[in-house]
Amino acid sequence: MSLYLLTSSFGNVKGAIERKVEKEITKKIPIQVFISTTLLILFIVLYRAFLSMPVIEFFVIFAFLFAYGLSIYYSKKMEKDLYNYVKGSTA
Repeated sequence: MSLYLLTSSFGNVKGAIERKVEKEITKKIPIQVFISTTLLILFIVLYRAFLSMPVIEFFVIFAFLFAYGLSIYYSKKMEKDLYNYVKGSTA
């Protein structure tokens, strides 16, 4: 009987943790999609606007790559923060 209660309570805790993780992930995904979409639109607009200027074109591509790198950095940082948050809440 006690084994049943132990496994049952573990299943409830596991389900609660999974729901908490899912809730946190769904909160942060729209931010990531918004950043990526905005950067893509900005790149296309600036590239089309400065297509005839080679020097500016270099800076536009550099700015796009820098912004893309920042978005990857922050997405990894959010993923790490989420992992630490879930790990801390289960301890």
